[in-house]
Amino acid sequence: DLIASQLETLKNVVAEGGNIYILTHKGAGLDGITERNHQVFPSWSETEPIERGRGGFRIFRISPTPLDHSAELKSEAKKVQVNILGKSFVVETYPSLFSSSEIDRGTRLLVETVAERETGQDQRILDVGCGWGAIGLSWAMAHPKGDITMIDVDFRAVEASMKNIELLGLANRAKALITPDLKTTPIGSFDLVISNPPFHASERVLDELFQGVRDKMNKKANFWIVVEKTYLDKFEELMRKTFGHVSQEVKDKDGYYILRSQK
Repeated sequence: DLIASQLETLKNVVAEGGNIYILTHKGAGLDGITERNHQVFPSWSETEPIERGRGGFRIFRISPTPLDHSAELKSEAKKVQVNILGKSFVVETYPSLFSSSEIDRGTRLLVETVAERETGQDQRILDVGCGWGAIGLSWAMAHPKGDITMIDVDFRAVEASMKNIELLGLANRAKALITPDLKTTPIGSFDLVISNPPFHASERVLDELFQGVRDKMNKKANFWIVVEKTYLDKFEELMRKTFGHVSQEVKDKDGYYILRSQK
């Protein structure tokens, strides 16, 4: 989904007759990237790379046509009704974003659990990996005194979150930022951090992300995440490594776990 989002962003900015070059690797989702190329650029016909490098690297070239630019179904925003924490509101999402048609079960469980366990009303909240804003917007709508910062590495996700902040009239206490390196980004410190983390990210990426989260947390602040059972051991170990401890707060019948660590 992140690849599709990035390709759609490129499609919107490349000039007519221009080219997009993509470097990938045969051992890192080559088939998936090729599939996404065809999804976003229907008229793309190059099924073979234009260059093959040592070690398995491949370079593809995409030259968008008028047909590609007219095929906007994948990038059109759509309205979604959200009902959570006793609030009902409408947001706009993009099909390429995670859980674009509703708040997924794991995120809903996370938001409802944290809202039940955290009693502070005027906390500074950080939503890590915000997508279209499911966690941060839900919290902001239910907690009128909270100050919310939402971050993501995906431009399209942040674009959607920023638009939803405006639509919901939350600009005075909510913001969304592209944050590729959390540790060195000057966004202040937070009383509470909530995340539906990228399950498939490498251990190195997750380790840097969680260390960055810890650096942005105030003393005694809690870090809450949701994970699927398949990734439970991986994330428990990561949180234990980062914070020295981790607790399983909730386990539901669908195999989702809510984990918490405190700084």
